[in-house]
Amino acid sequence: MGTVTPECEYVLVDDFIGMGGTLANMKGYIESQGGKVLAAVCLTGKQHSAKLAPSAERLTELRNRHGNELEHWWIEQFAHAFDALTESEARYLARTEGADTVRSRIAAAK
Repeated sequence: MGTVTPECEYVLVDDFIGMGGTLANMKGYIESQGGKVLAAVCLTGKQHSAKLAPSAERLTELRNRHGNELEHWWIEQFAHAFDALTESEARYLARTEGADTVRSRIAAAK
């Protein structure tokens, strides 16, 4: 990724949003470096992915499903907590059977 100027405001632009991972990762990176993401714009994408930030209800569902252990592991792997996921990503993870399944799928994808 690139250099982030602390306190600077950013607008993210992407050509397509599927689950929103690219935008979520960029948002998390920018905010972890002290920048502020004001908005995100996509040219096209899936309708259910239009909501980027996960709802409070979805975060509660995800955390109740997998407990704190998975979120702590997630932070170690990706440098951001579940609140930096998109609604679609959080929904997918909340519907995944267990924390070990999530970790195994990510390891297999690497």
